[in-house]
Amino acid sequence: MDQQQSGGWSPVEPATPEVQQICDKVKPQVEVLVPGADVNVFSAVSFAYQIVAGMNYVIKVDVDGNVCVHVMVSAALPCFGEELKVLRIQYPKDPSDPLQPF
Repeated sequence: MDQQQSGGWSPVEPATPEVQQICDKVKPQVEVLVPGADVNVFSAVSFAYQIVAGMNYVIKVDVDGNVCVHVMVSAALPCFGEELKVLRIQYPKDPSDPLQPF
């Protein structure tokens, strides 16, 4: 990740292993918000981030090859336990839909 000014959103970038780890950790939270969806695949595609008192991420996640979910995640600072919290989702999303903060 490039350095980003506090408060602004980074450009959308391809997903990294770090972002996939975030997705793996928040998958149970997302599954609760997507009732009835079959979420066997949960593969990060792209992301943007915002530096605040911690980090916010918006992540495009492939959930079955033809459907994505856009997930906004808040990552608390280490002094607050680095907790990851799903703030909101957009589902269903087409894989071609642009990823934008929401």
